Amino acid sequence: MSYKKNLLLVSKILTLSDDRFIIDEIKLQLKNQSIDWEKIVKISSGNLVLPALYFKLKENNLLAFIPHDLSNYLLQISEINRNRNRQILKQIQHLNLLFKNEEFKPVFIKGAASLVLELYDDISERMIGD
Repeated sequence: MSYKKNLLLVSKILTLSDDRFIIDEIKLQLKNQSIDWEKIVKISSGNLVLPALYFKLKENNLLAFIPHDLSNYLLQISEINRNRNRQILKQIQHLNLLFKNEEFKPVFIKGAASLVLELYDDISERMIGD
């Protein structure tokens, strides 16, 4: 598959909802043996959405349609992100307390803000390094 088609597949997976037609369409595409999973991982990693891709595949019961070793790899990445994001949340809470004690009101941005505002269904979706 071309870069454009790989990117489109990643995009479709990331935007999955409860639409059975689209889920079935992606299932058919995932069954296709011409998918270059290494390229999918590179694209997803490069755009910092690899954990989100795993989460969407898992959420929509599509993990059975990807190679088993890839599923295990994505699970490991997800666990690493979850644990690191938990540590970051603890650090944010600590910093917030320090600032409040000095009567400062901190403003968290980017990844920290996303975690504080609970924008993710699962904090493992947030890839470290954004």
